[in-house]
Amino acid sequence: MHRAITKRFTKYSIFGFTGTPIFDANSTGALGATTESLFGERLHEYTVVNAIGDGNVLPFRIEYNNVSAQYRDVEGKTRDEDEQTRELLNSDDRIRTIADYILTNYAKKTNQGSGYNYKGTQRRGFNSILATSSIEAARKYYTQFAHLQAERIASHDIREDSALKIAIIYSKPGAAQQGFMSEENFDTDDLNDEDWQLLSDAVGDYNAMFGTSFSLEGNSFENYYKDVSQRIKTVSLIFLL
Repeated sequence: MHRAITKRFTKYSIFGFTGTPIFDANSTGALGATTESLFGERLHEYTVVNAIGDGNVLPFRIEYNNVSAQYRDVEGKTRDEDEQTRELLNSDDRIRTIADYILTNYAKKTNQGSGYNYKGTQRRGFNSILATSSIEAARKYYTQFAHLQAERIASHDIREDSALKIAIIYSKPGAAQQGFMSEENFDTDDLNDEDWQLLSDAVGDYNAMFGTSFSLEGNSFENYYKDVSQRIKTVSLIFLL
Protein backbone atom coordinates (compact mmCIF):
# COMPACT_ATOMS: atom_id res chain seq x y z
CA MET A 1 0.00 0.00 0.00
CA HIS A 2 2.86 2.37 0.85
CA ARG A 3 4.51 1.62 -2.45
CA ALA A 4 1.26 2.20 -4.37
CA ILE A 5 0.66 5.55 -2.63
CA THR A 6 4.17 6.88 -3.23
CA LYS A 7 4.04 5.78 -6.86
CA ARG A 8 0.70 7.46 -7.53
CA PHE A 9 1.29 10.80 -5.77
CA THR A 10 4.23 13.10 -6.48
CA LYS A 11 3.68 15.39 -3.48
CA TYR A 12 2.75 13.79 -0.22
CA SER A 13 3.37 13.63 3.51
CA ILE A 14 2.83 10.32 5.22
CA PHE A 15 2.33 9.77 8.93
CA GLY A 16 2.47 6.10 9.89
CA PHE A 17 0.60 4.81 12.93
CA THR A 18 1.77 1.33 13.80
CA GLY A 19 0.86 -1.08 16.54
CA THR A 20 4.22 -2.82 16.51
CA PRO A 21 7.00 -1.13 14.52
CA ILE A 22 9.17 -3.37 12.36
CA PHE A 23 12.88 -3.12 13.20
CA ASP A 24 15.93 -4.54 11.41
CA ALA A 25 15.99 -7.57 13.68
CA ASN A 26 12.57 -8.79 12.53
CA SER A 27 12.33 -7.37 9.03
CA THR A 28 11.23 -10.11 6.63
CA GLY A 29 9.58 -10.52 3.26
CA ALA A 30 10.56 -9.52 -0.24
CA LEU A 31 10.72 -5.80 0.55
CA GLY A 32 12.80 -6.26 3.70
CA ALA A 33 11.51 -2.88 4.83
CA THR A 34 11.39 -1.47 8.35
CA THR A 35 8.95 1.11 9.69
CA GLU A 36 11.70 3.72 9.81
CA SER A 37 12.80 3.10 6.21
CA LEU A 38 9.22 3.63 5.04
CA PHE A 39 8.13 6.54 7.25
CA GLY A 40 11.33 8.10 8.55
CA GLU A 41 12.33 8.96 12.09
CA ARG A 42 9.94 8.11 14.88
CA LEU A 43 8.06 11.21 16.07
CA HIS A 44 6.46 9.71 19.18
CA GLU A 45 5.84 6.41 20.88
CA TYR A 46 2.93 5.38 23.06
CA THR A 47 3.49 2.01 24.67
CA VAL A 48 1.07 -0.40 26.31
CA VAL A 49 2.51 0.74 29.65
CA ASN A 50 1.33 4.28 28.83
CA ALA A 51 -2.06 2.95 27.75
CA ILE A 52 -2.51 1.02 31.01
CA GLY A 53 -1.53 4.12 33.00
CA ASP A 54 -4.09 6.20 31.10
CA GLY A 55 -6.82 3.61 31.61
CA ASN A 56 -7.22 3.02 27.86
CA VAL A 57 -6.64 -0.73 28.07
CA LEU A 58 -7.18 -3.30 30.80
CA PRO A 59 -4.09 -4.01 32.89
CA PHE A 60 -2.47 -7.39 32.60
CA ARG A 61 0.30 -9.31 34.27
CA ILE A 62 3.11 -11.15 32.49
CA GLU A 63 4.39 -14.28 34.18
CA TYR A 64 7.23 -16.43 32.84
CA ASN A 65 7.31 -20.10 33.75
CA ASN A 66 9.86 -22.73 32.83
CA VAL A 67 8.04 -25.92 33.72
CA SER A 68 10.13 -28.13 31.44
CA ALA A 69 13.60 -27.50 32.85
CA GLN A 70 15.26 -30.20 30.77
CA TYR A 71 14.50 -28.12 27.65
CA ARG A 72 15.82 -24.83 29.03
CA ASP A 73 18.75 -24.75 26.58
CA VAL A 74 16.50 -24.82 23.51
CA GLU A 75 13.55 -22.74 24.71
CA GLY A 76 15.42 -19.48 24.11
CA LYS A 77 16.32 -20.39 20.55
CA THR A 78 14.48 -19.42 17.40
CA ARG A 79 12.01 -22.15 16.56
CA ASP A 80 13.16 -22.24 12.94
CA GLU A 81 16.84 -22.39 13.88
CA ASP A 82 17.22 -26.08 13.09
CA GLU A 83 15.21 -29.26 12.80
CA GLN A 84 16.50 -30.67 16.09
CA THR A 85 15.37 -27.57 18.01
CA ARG A 86 11.86 -27.82 16.50
CA GLU A 87 11.65 -31.49 17.38
CA LEU A 88 12.69 -30.86 20.99
CA LEU A 89 10.26 -27.96 21.45
CA ASN A 90 7.40 -30.05 20.01
CA SER A 91 8.36 -33.26 21.78
CA ASP A 92 5.51 -35.16 23.40
CA ASP A 93 7.33 -35.16 26.75
CA ARG A 94 7.73 -31.35 26.83
CA ILE A 95 4.18 -30.64 25.70
CA ARG A 96 2.75 -33.14 28.17
CA THR A 97 4.67 -31.44 31.01
CA ILE A 98 3.33 -28.02 30.03
CA ALA A 99 -0.22 -29.33 29.54
CA ASP A 100 -0.08 -30.97 32.97
CA TYR A 101 1.05 -27.67 34.54
CA ILE A 102 -1.80 -25.79 32.82
CA LEU A 103 -4.42 -28.26 34.03
CA THR A 104 -3.03 -28.21 37.58
CA ASN A 105 -2.90 -24.41 37.81
CA TYR A 106 -5.80 -23.40 35.53
CA ALA A 107 -8.34 -22.69 38.27
CA LYS A 108 -5.91 -20.56 40.26
CA LYS A 109 -4.51 -18.64 37.28
CA THR A 110 -7.97 -17.85 35.89
CA ASN A 111 -9.51 -16.94 39.27
CA GLN A 112 -12.16 -19.65 39.10
CA GLY A 113 -12.80 -19.12 42.80
CA SER A 114 -13.75 -15.46 42.31
CA GLY A 115 -17.19 -14.30 41.24
CA TYR A 116 -18.14 -11.21 39.25
CA ASN A 117 -21.17 -9.77 37.50
CA TYR A 118 -21.20 -9.66 33.71
CA LYS A 119 -24.18 -8.00 32.01
CA GLY A 120 -26.52 -8.94 34.82
CA THR A 121 -25.33 -12.54 35.23
CA GLN A 122 -22.98 -13.93 37.85
CA ARG A 123 -19.80 -15.51 36.49
CA ARG A 124 -16.82 -17.23 38.06
CA GLY A 125 -13.26 -16.78 36.81
CA PHE A 126 -12.09 -16.28 33.26
CA ASN A 127 -11.35 -18.32 30.15
CA SER A 128 -8.05 -18.61 28.32
CA ILE A 129 -6.52 -18.83 24.87
CA LEU A 130 -3.41 -20.92 24.25
CA ALA A 131 -1.60 -19.75 21.11
CA THR A 132 0.79 -22.36 19.72
CA SER A 133 3.72 -22.06 17.32
CA SER A 134 2.29 -24.40 14.70
CA ILE A 135 -0.58 -26.69 13.76
CA GLU A 136 1.55 -29.64 14.84
CA ALA A 137 1.95 -28.15 18.33
CA ALA A 138 -1.78 -27.37 18.55
CA ARG A 139 -2.62 -30.98 17.69
CA LYS A 140 -0.22 -32.30 20.30
CA TYR A 141 -1.54 -30.01 23.04
CA TYR A 142 -5.13 -30.99 22.27
CA THR A 143 -4.23 -34.69 22.41
CA GLN A 144 -2.26 -34.32 25.65
CA PHE A 145 -5.04 -32.35 27.35
CA ALA A 146 -7.49 -35.13 26.44
CA HIS A 147 -5.18 -37.90 27.71
CA LEU A 148 -4.31 -36.12 30.96
CA GLN A 149 -7.92 -35.31 31.80
CA ALA A 150 -8.96 -38.91 31.03
CA GLU A 151 -6.24 -40.14 33.41
CA ARG A 152 -7.40 -37.76 36.15
CA ILE A 153 -11.00 -38.84 35.75
CA ALA A 154 -10.01 -42.54 35.84
CA SER A 155 -7.97 -42.01 39.03
CA HIS A 156 -10.85 -39.98 40.57
CA ASP A 157 -8.66 -36.87 40.87
CA ILE A 158 -11.42 -34.90 39.10
CA ARG A 159 -15.05 -35.54 38.27
CA GLU A 160 -15.98 -35.93 34.62
CA ASP A 161 -18.40 -33.01 34.84
CA SER A 162 -15.62 -30.75 36.16
CA ALA A 163 -13.14 -31.49 33.35
CA LEU A 164 -12.09 -28.45 31.36
CA LYS A 165 -13.82 -27.89 28.04
CA ILE A 166 -11.24 -27.46 25.29
CA ALA A 167 -11.80 -26.32 21.70
CA ILE A 168 -9.26 -26.04 18.89
CA ILE A 169 -9.12 -24.01 15.70
CA TYR A 170 -6.62 -23.91 12.87
CA SER A 171 -6.60 -23.65 9.09
CA LYS A 172 -4.10 -23.14 6.32
CA PRO A 173 -3.33 -19.42 5.83
CA GLY A 174 -4.30 -18.03 2.45
CA ALA A 175 -1.63 -16.84 0.07
CA ALA A 176 -0.62 -13.20 0.36
CA GLN A 177 -1.59 -11.09 -2.62
CA GLN A 178 0.01 -7.90 -3.92
CA GLY A 179 2.19 -7.54 -0.84
CA PHE A 180 -0.71 -7.65 1.63
CA MET A 181 -1.05 -10.10 4.49
CA SER A 182 -3.92 -12.44 3.73
CA GLU A 183 -6.92 -12.59 6.03
CA GLU A 184 -7.67 -15.78 7.91
CA ASN A 185 -9.61 -18.26 5.83
CA PHE A 186 -11.79 -21.18 6.83
CA ASP A 187 -10.82 -23.57 4.03
CA THR A 188 -9.71 -26.93 5.42
CA ASP A 189 -9.25 -28.66 2.05
CA ASP A 190 -5.50 -27.97 1.98
CA LEU A 191 -4.83 -29.54 5.38
CA ASN A 192 -2.89 -32.77 5.31
CA ASP A 193 -4.71 -35.94 6.34
CA GLU A 194 -3.41 -35.94 9.94
CA ASP A 195 -4.27 -32.28 10.56
CA TRP A 196 -7.69 -32.67 8.93
CA GLN A 197 -8.57 -35.80 10.90
CA LEU A 198 -7.68 -34.37 14.31
CA LEU A 199 -9.56 -31.15 13.61
CA SER A 200 -12.58 -33.17 12.47
CA ASP A 201 -12.42 -35.28 15.65
CA ALA A 202 -12.06 -32.12 17.76
CA VAL A 203 -15.15 -30.59 16.17
CA GLY A 204 -16.94 -33.87 16.95
CA ASP A 205 -15.83 -33.56 20.60
CA TYR A 206 -17.17 -30.00 20.61
CA ASN A 207 -20.51 -31.17 19.22
CA ALA A 208 -20.73 -33.79 21.99
CA MET A 209 -19.98 -31.16 24.68
CA PHE A 210 -22.49 -28.58 23.52
CA GLY A 211 -25.08 -30.45 21.46
CA THR A 212 -24.09 -28.76 18.18
CA SER A 213 -23.67 -30.30 14.73
CA PHE A 214 -20.69 -28.56 13.13
CA SER A 215 -18.31 -30.14 10.61
CA LEU A 216 -15.44 -29.19 8.32
CA GLU A 217 -17.72 -29.05 5.29
CA GLY A 218 -18.81 -25.86 3.52
CA ASN A 219 -19.69 -22.95 5.79
CA SER A 220 -20.08 -25.22 8.81
CA PHE A 221 -16.44 -24.82 9.87
CA GLU A 222 -16.69 -21.03 9.78
CA ASN A 223 -19.87 -21.28 11.88
CA TYR A 224 -17.99 -23.51 14.34
CA TYR A 225 -15.32 -20.82 14.66
CA LYS A 226 -17.99 -18.18 15.32
CA ASP A 227 -19.72 -20.41 17.87
CA VAL A 228 -16.45 -20.96 19.77
CA SER A 229 -15.80 -17.21 19.75
CA GLN A 230 -19.20 -16.55 21.30
CA ARG A 231 -19.15 -19.46 23.73
CA ILE A 232 -15.76 -18.55 25.18
CA LYS A 233 -17.48 -15.51 26.67
CA THR A 234 -19.94 -17.59 28.66
CA VAL A 235 -18.43 -20.99 29.58
CA SER A 236 -15.15 -22.23 31.08
CA LEU A 237 -13.20 -22.97 27.94
CA ILE A 238 -9.60 -23.28 26.83
CA PHE A 239 -9.33 -22.12 23.23
CA LEU A 240 -6.40 -23.70 21.41
CA LEU A 241 -5.29 -21.47 18.53
